[in-house]
Amino acid sequence: MKTVIAITTAGLMALGLATAASAHHAVNAQFDIDKEAQITGTLAKLDNVQPHSFWYFIVKNPNGSTTKYSLEGPSPGNLRRSGLKMKEDMTPGKDFTVWFNTSRDGSPTGYVRGVLVGGKRVNLQADYTTPDAK
Repeated sequence: MKTVIAITTAGLMALGLATAASAHHAVNAQFDIDKEAQITGTLAKLDNVQPHSFWYFIVKNPNGSTTKYSLEGPSPGNLRRSGLKMKEDMTPGKDFTVWFNTSRDGSPTGYVRGVLVGGKRVNLQADYTTPDAK
């Protein structure tokens, strides 16, 4: 009986881990890690939800129209470790310049790599160097 319980428990744990792993994705599955873009826009909203953060920007285009960008970023913990003070630095309504890997499907989405905050470039990935602001 103990063997049956142990095998059943192990099977259920493996099923749970497999489900959690399939729900998460690799950054390079959705975003082109070799293609980078830069935008400057107004931060409309920032959601810090594990395991990622979600950044929403409104960017004014040269013709006067606007484009809404939805960017995914590092976890809230990684954002804090990068030196960002989320409540003070990333205030909705302020303008920011961000660097991000573009989406593979061409939509206005991406994965945030760096941000310009108060004139300071903040790298959000350990293996990344934010380019000079243009």
